[in-house]
Amino acid sequence: MDPLGPAFSFSETEALLCGQSNLAPRCAPGTLLALAPSQGIETAPRHTVLAADFSGALPAGVLVIAACTDRRLLVEGIRRTERTESTFVASVTIDDEARVSRYVDYACDGVYPLPSSSTGPQDGLALASVVDKYFDQLDRADFDAAAECFSADVIYSHPPYRHTGINDGGRITFHGRSTLREAFERRGPTSFDHVVDVVAQNGSVGLIEGRVLGLPNGAFGSFISSCHLDDEGKIKRYISFYCEPGVDDDRTPR
Repeated sequence: MDPLGPAFSFSETEALLCGQSNLAPRCAPGTLLALAPSQGIETAPRHTVLAADFSGALPAGVLVIAACTDRRLLVEGIRRTERTESTFVASVTIDDEARVSRYVDYACDGVYPLPSSSTGPQDGLALASVVDKYFDQLDRADFDAAAECFSADVIYSHPPYRHTGINDGGRITFHGRSTLREAFERRGPTSFDHVVDVVAQNGSVGLIEGRVLGLPNGAFGSFISSCHLDDEGKIKRYISFYCEPGVDDDRTPR
């Protein structure tokens, strides 16, 4: 069974999102594309353009992970040029007529390989359960419990932090649960909260999309994270992407 459901096949999704065919003809009237900035800090506001005004194709690449809910496709892929490699994620909402009604993407420098193959949990609720626990404990500043949601050998990559005790200017990657636990302490308690709106899982891999609420001046941020679960249901690979201000969402339920 195709993990992307009846709206798009994997090959068609890859063609649309990885530069092999034009996205605009598959979009509903009035659809806005929210695109990652081509330069500068990766958490900067998305560049928005009407699909009808978007000429050409998205940057060339390949898909690595794809998963869906009834109306939302979430993907991770790799884009390569002669000089650079980057990882991207995208969220695609599909309407009743199998047209794209919302598109958002994020990108960062570098490639984060998937771990060695693992059967992992097959229950569609497994990823939802562990990420809900992770964010609940993180927002409560229970950093021991938050770290326990990850495997001992986790790779955890985060975009430049905002509104925390970590002021490094670039993306940060943590290797191992103990190092991640120390990072949570350095990040410290925060005044904002995470809300996960969409969980899409395909076997041991999946992606989540959500919002960061409670930011200064009533603002909010948007994020997508790519996850790989180990055989015990812990997260062994976590690659996150964020932008601020956030991108409006039709709140597709899980």
